[in-house]
Amino acid sequence: QGATILLVEAGFGSGSSREHAPQAIKRAGFKALIGESFAEIFFGNATAIGLPCVTLAPEDLEVLFQAVEEDPALEVEVDLLAKEVRFGDRTAPLSIPEAAREALVEGLWDPIGELLEAGELLDEFDRRLPYPRRAE
Repeated sequence: QGATILLVEAGFGSGSSREHAPQAIKRAGFKALIGESFAEIFFGNATAIGLPCVTLAPEDLEVLFQAVEEDPALEVEVDLLAKEVRFGDRTAPLSIPEAAREALVEGLWDPIGELLEAGELLDEFDRRLPYPRRAE
């Protein structure tokens, strides 16, 4: 109760091709997921709403699972800058695709917001496309 990091097993999110799955997890108060692997579409949908999904080596994940089982109140920290997960007196290197990590760290995980901010750049790009123009 009160956890903000969800520990998951391999292939988490398989069969969840809609954005509702990561949205429900985020609305439940989780701020990050740690697992062995994630379904590709789930990972993309989670990243798009600012919900980091990081992986640990199986042996590190097993140690983390055991530590949390022994102490459910154990503080677990996901540090995207240092690329590590810290818990108790342990530190484990995390993996996340670099583009996703950068987007999450820089706050650029909102593609619609980025498009809205691009404004004139998009207009210029649109003018260079070889497609028929709509009447203005």
